[in-house]
Amino acid sequence: MKFAYWTFAGILIVTAVLFALSNRESIDVRFWPLLDFAMPTYVVVLGAFAIGFLSGGFLFWLRALAAKAKEKSTGRRADRLQRELDALQTKDDSPKASGTAGTSVIPVATPAEPLQRQQGAG
Repeated sequence: MKFAYWTFAGILIVTAVLFALSNRESIDVRFWPLLDFAMPTYVVVLGAFAIGFLSGGFLFWLRALAAKAKEKSTGRRADRLQRELDALQTKDDSPKASGTAGTSVIPVATPAEPLQRQQGAG
């Protein structure tokens, strides 16, 4: 992978140098009403590429920073929820340790109860 990177970088550098050597004539650059000056053509073109590269890198850095912040907040939320879950599980396990395990909270009717109620009502 490093070989591909350096090959591409070398081709890019050679291309930029050849472009600079081929375009040395001056052009007028005007930023009305503030500036008016002459520069070599290659400085203008390569400068525009450099500004675009740096601004793209800055925007990528901002997106990565936002993604890191979101990942960090999601991690904190996951940790908080895990602590809550652990606390609820330990609270749920405590009645089992005291010997109340297996007792039902909902009363269960036996088959004899409905018959007794019917006979007593009739």
